[in-house]
Amino acid sequence: MKKRVIGWSAFGVVFFTGLSYLSFLRQSGRPISLALEMARESAAVTESPGGTNLKSEFVTGCLISGADYGNADLTIHAAGPTRHGVLSEWAQNGFQGWHICSLIFRTESPRQDVVLVDDALTTCERE
Repeated sequence: MKKRVIGWSAFGVVFFTGLSYLSFLRQSGRPISLALEMARESAAVTESPGGTNLKSEFVTGCLISGADYGNADLTIHAAGPTRHGVLSEWAQNGFQGWHICSLIFRTESPRQDVVLVDDALTTCERE
């Protein structure tokens, strides 16, 4: 009986964690796609992972969002045909939709940072 309760409890934890992650991905879809689009258009980034076919593998971070407001601090693990890298994104949502406040691409090896959007040059306000 005890094993059955533990099994169902473990299943419940995994199930609800999966649902939470899927909800997070759904809500953060627009900021993720903006970051990937900008990275694909950057010559420095497309040379680094080995092509323009950069895809998201795993996303973590924090997202606060509503109908006409939002703030996203995301880490997007991305991969090209030959290498992997990480996009660190800070984006905000306003009345005109999501816009990127800061975006940095970091390659794994050799470790190199490519600043795509510098937050000092945007009109974003820290909360």
